Amino acid sequence: MIEVDLLKIIETGFFGPVSIDDRRERLISVIGEPEHADILDVQEVDHYEVLNYNWWEFTFYNGHLYRYQNKCVLDGQYKFDPDFLSAPENFKIIPWFNNWDKDTLLKPFKGKLEKSDIEYKEEPFYDSIRLLIDYKDSVIVEIQFHCEKAYGHNPDEWLQFSDGELDWKFGALYVTKKTNSYNA
Repeated sequence: MIEVDLLKIIETGFFGPVSIDDRRERLISVIGEPEHADILDVQEVDHYEVLNYNWWEFTFYNGHLYRYQNKCVLDGQYKFDPDFLSAPENFKIIPWFNNWDKDTLLKPFKGKLEKSDIEYKEEPFYDSIRLLIDYKDSVIVEIQFHCEKAYGHNPDEWLQFSDGELDWKFGALYVTKKTNSYNA
């Protein structure tokens, strides 16, 4: 089992020793066999495969890691889901949070990024807020924050709520290659 530092994912786009564009075989050699895999062939030239480890999904495009994500950081009651932290047989996520209820809120989370000199762009995104970290020619890290009161509302609606009504919580993490063209 490997340990993966959450802040390092955000700082670098790497999942421990695994990086975007690595081959499928490399991921499996580092973290082991997935719980299950989903294959999607689009037309005759594109081949997508998703390897699932608990709630973590690793998407491969023609054999290369294109994206990995976990969109289930919160449970249905907008509480932190401890399953985010591991795929029990494969890896363990090491967070910096001391207090899950406070440290995963938008303001302290942004404070941690700023203290770590991580530049980001903040924008409303459907019924969430996302922070985008653009690593120029390689990857984009997207961190989404969700709020029960904003659920099902578009930004024009939830931007009318007072700040005190919206308790944005860390809800999803995506690391994606900037382009999906390969010369393999």
